[in-house]
Amino acid sequence: MEANQRKILKAICLEIRHILEGRFEGDRFIIGDLERRLNEIGVWRDRTSKKVEELPHLSSYDKDARRIIDAYIHYREEAGVKKDEAVAEFIRESAYTWSNRLLALRCMESRAIIDEVIVQKEIYGGRSLIHNRFVKKNYSACSGDDDGLYSVLFNEFTAHSKELPEIFDPNALAVSLRPSIAAIKRIIDLLSGKIVITSNEMATDDVFIAQDTLGWAYQYWNAEEKERVFKMVRINKGAKIEGRDIIPATQLYTEPYMVKYLVQNSLGAIWMQIHPESKLFEQWEFFVRDANREIIEKKPISEITFIDPACGSGHFLLEAFDLLYNMYIEESNLKNSEEICRNILNNNLFGIEIDERAAQITKLVLWMRAKEKAIGFYISSNEPFHKHILATNIQLPSGKDHLDIYLVKHPEDLIYKSTIESVFEGLNNVNELGSLLQIEELVDKELKYLAKDAKQKIFSINSGTLITTQTFEKIKNDIISRLIDHFDVEAKNPDLSQTFFSNSAGKGLALFNLLDKRYDIVATNPPYMGLGNMGEALKKYINKHYNSGKNDLYSAFILRCIQLANNHGQIAMVTQQSWMFLKSFIELRCGKCSSNNQEHLNGILCVTCVETIAHLGTRAFNEISGEVVNIVLFNLSKRNLSSNHEIIIYRLVAYGGPHEKTKMLLKLINCSENNLKYHINQKLILSIKDAPLSLYCLPHDLIPALKMHRFGDFGDVSQGPSPNVNKHVRFWWEIPRSYNNWVWYVKGGGYGKWAGKELWVARWPIFSIDPKSTVRGEKNFGKGGLCYTTVAQGNLSVRRLKSDTIFSDASSGIFAPTNVLNSIYVEWNSRLYTYYARMLCGKLDFSENYLRDLPSPILDDASSTLIGTFTQNYKLKLLQYDLLEREFYYNKVQFNSLVEDLLKYFALCAFYIY
Repeated sequence: MEANQRKILKAICLEIRHILEGRFEGDRFIIGDLERRLNEIGVWRDRTSKKVEELPHLSSYDKDARRIIDAYIHYREEAGVKKDEAVAEFIRESAYTWSNRLLALRCMESRAIIDEVIVQKEIYGGRSLIHNRFVKKNYSACSGDDDGLYSVLFNEFTAHSKELPEIFDPNALAVSLRPSIAAIKRIIDLLSGKIVITSNEMATDDVFIAQDTLGWAYQYWNAEEKERVFKMVRINKGAKIEGRDIIPATQLYTEPYMVKYLVQNSLGAIWMQIHPESKLFEQWEFFVRDANREIIEKKPISEITFIDPACGSGHFLLEAFDLLYNMYIEESNLKNSEEICRNILNNNLFGIEIDERAAQITKLVLWMRAKEKAIGFYISSNEPFHKHILATNIQLPSGKDHLDIYLVKHPEDLIYKSTIESVFEGLNNVNELGSLLQIEELVDKELKYLAKDAKQKIFSINSGTLITTQTFEKIKNDIISRLIDHFDVEAKNPDLSQTFFSNSAGKGLALFNLLDKRYDIVATNPPYMGLGNMGEALKKYINKHYNSGKNDLYSAFILRCIQLANNHGQIAMVTQQSWMFLKSFIELRCGKCSSNNQEHLNGILCVTCVETIAHLGTRAFNEISGEVVNIVLFNLSKRNLSSNHEIIIYRLVAYGGPHEKTKMLLKLINCSENNLKYHINQKLILSIKDAPLSLYCLPHDLIPALKMHRFGDFGDVSQGPSPNVNKHVRFWWEIPRSYNNWVWYVKGGGYGKWAGKELWVARWPIFSIDPKSTVRGEKNFGKGGLCYTTVAQGNLSVRRLKSDTIFSDASSGIFAPTNVLNSIYVEWNSRLYTYYARMLCGKLDFSENYLRDLPSPILDDASSTLIGTFTQNYKLKLLQYDLLEREFYYNKVQFNSLVEDLLKYFALCAFYIY
């Protein structure tokens, strides 16, 4: 989708949301049309609702809407939700449901899948084609204020609900509340291009015909809410992102080149492993042909399963659909395009999402792709496809007798009551957890407990068959099937409270079925959220179930994706790069070690083979500017790691913007030799302490040095006081020499080797007793040693630290025996050690924890002392000319002496300097 088209679409989506749901003007919220409609039928957020009997003017539609909203508020209050929140939930769901339906119809007609329902034309009297036909046939039905518009819309909803009931069900509770005539007409005018949106541009078919229109529409619908959530976190100290705020905060539309790369190297890789003779890979421009893969057992294409556990608007599933379609054709068991499309939707594709709106869009885009591939395609409302794409917006009330009703009808399951209860108890917080929920483990545990407790003498009431551990799967599947059938029937119950519960219960059971399976391909762009921003429920669950991935939501998803993949399955993900090298992700990378000999027990690099990595860095997304998110794409294979397995890594961090990264990635994939394409042995990475994947850039002959003793075995790198002591710090020339309690202080100051950057003094020990100051490294004050600038874009720069000087967090201290300090004083100022440090740290700052892992000193004491002393003395002479430095003196050094020293300097140690 072109940038100008996205701009128009964003304006349309936000305007529709403002019309229906409301908007903020500064700190004041202006209610939208749907809330005004609720007020008209006697419902308010902040006061008691009027009785229906007091509102005789209500139409039959409004009376139905009032009955439904009253039942919904009662149902949510049973779950502990306040009335104002329940009303807001209903308005939000109604708004996105109306928006989804109207946008869906507009996209369908722009792609010629249906006749024009939305877009209005003068030739039809300012109506759409379908509306004009309706008026001609039903003139009397068009005498109202809406000119028959609602009749037209609900006729379309009814027609399309036969194939897409979740999106177009005319009896859906969310559309029982109708927008006002003025609001619905304005929305249709927006979608028809009759109203100027932005920059004097109007919506045309080109905006809605693009394949990714609905995906972008979903992102833009959440745009303002996303800004609100992040503003809340910035302003309110200790604020957490939880509940419905997780949806906008973590939603990010995946760029097309990322999706193609990952799907082609996961689903495509599986196909080529099964059919090495296939030529389909020639159609896949992002397919890495020389990746280290293995031949796997053949299986028909109808049995290959692909799931996106955080599917958003279905971008990964849509790309998978296209690949699968061509695979079916090549396999040639099915000739009919309609049958191929039906098999793909019913057998191959699965998706889970926490947002109902996104799940609806996913189903719609897949259905539209099938319609485009096969004009006569039809899928009924009871086919498996509808249970394969699920939203986890499931919120069940507690303490109700809904399960008792089921057990009365199915007494044969009384013996499994605790197992059934564990299913529904396991659904707690699923609206936040999504596919991270490990409900299948709870049920398995409960069944095994029953078998053990009865010593495997449990008999089916109907058959009398002995139930053993071998029949667990059948029992489990039978129970879930009966529960699903029961709640499908109860969803049509006249008691709306039971209907609400049954709808949620049905979703929960379908979710259980999806999470209980294992898949050939698990591909996703998971949500990103640091541990500090998580709400209490989410944080507690991740700590318990995904401890090694607890530092971020995306890292927990990596572990979950590995769980969901079957043996020899593929995992393909877009994540932040931090898991590759940060020490906080050591357990995620390589697990725990059984002893000091680095024998790894688990972790990503131990239980999977990393096949390909595209290291994108920043500016990988169109909608995220600047150095905000560092991105990496990777493909894992869930199989045993061989000793010769090599990872292929493409480095694209220097390229700006998705267009440049796409262009360069394609060039690297199609070029066997390039200095931005790397091969590294996975076992070699595991042999290095902490297994940092960032070492892939190092020449292989430099890696063995990292397996030797590290500097941390001989000395320490210590962080000093934090910036909150800066109120006690001054430039040295600001404080008279006669003042007591002021000592020399170093705090960064930019690049500078050997000596210098001594520009400050600090009031000591005054700041050590200031309760607002954070003092670290106090045990090393007064020792003397080395220091370096912590944050630098260029090289590592190490300087002498005098014993009368205090170091800081911006200029950390290095302490070790004198002979070790003499060696690293020279070695760490070389470009070789900067290279090591950059690869270990993986970011701008040279963190203390990573510098401790640098290789141990290799120079002998005599050589290092000679070179270090000479370079230090020469630098001190230069500093005598710097007015700001501590070494400044008025007696200048003779020029000839400087030249003579410079020649000696280059003759003795040019290699170590440069």
